[in-house]
Amino acid sequence: MKSAGHSADVERWARLLTTLDVLSDGRLGVAVGLRWMKQEYDIARNADWHRRGKMLDDMLAFLDAW
Repeated sequence: MKSAGHSADVERWARLLTTLDVLSDGRLGVAVGLRWMKQEYDIARNADWHRRGKMLDDMLAFLDAW
């Protein structure tokens, strides 16, 4: 897992979602899910398949604190 890249992705998403929320006057709703097909996940990210749940939990905690 490339933790530095993952952290940069999370911060980028936080900034993007914050901007969209402000532009929409607080009406932004976000849905998040895990990829279920390992081959698709391997192509999209070079990350550990078995840690994807923990990575999502960490990302959501960061976004919530943002």
